[in-house]
Amino acid sequence: MYSIQPFPASNLRFSSTLRETPHHKSRCQPVQPLQPDPLLLEAARTLSTMAHFLVIASNSVNMMREAFEAATGRLVLSMIETTIEEVRRRRWRRVGMLTFRSIPVYTEPLRELGMTCETIPTNLAGSLDQAITALSAGIETEHDRSVAREAVAVLRARDVDGIILGCTEIPLLLQEEAADLINPLHLLAEAAVKHALQ
Repeated sequence: MYSIQPFPASNLRFSSTLRETPHHKSRCQPVQPLQPDPLLLEAARTLSTMAHFLVIASNSVNMMREAFEAATGRLVLSMIETTIEEVRRRRWRRVGMLTFRSIPVYTEPLRELGMTCETIPTNLAGSLDQAITALSAGIETEHDRSVAREAVAVLRARDVDGIILGCTEIPLLLQEEAADLINPLHLLAEAAVKHALQ
């Protein structure tokens, strides 16, 4: 028998809104190389006292997985590795990428494996970023959803084998499931269940 331990919101002593800190430059641009905010690491340490392993339900934050493992002493299942393994299982060679702010969550590791990554034009990427932000704020419109559909259509027109929806909000905007789409969050959830049952 397994249970999910809730994490009390009162234990989170940081605001969910972006602000300028040593880890965020002006205009809330992340510091490079990427590093987790110390308050987020503190929250992970607290959560790790109630769990045997952790999952991070964010594509870009998974780029800092090793920092969370070092801080918590717990295994953090990798959304990135799980997704790349699924791309390899499907034998894709030409992969379409949709992400937030063009963060190279998947492009770099896929290119290291000799795969070709296709992205959308800069102006469309900016519109997709705005749509993702609107969804996060709960104010998305049909226009925002149409931007996500257009982004997928552009990549399909480039004859990709499939598309990674590399931001957790994109599947919510798209509201489509298809054989040529990979939702990393779904893969991570399946991996978490398998790991818990081992």
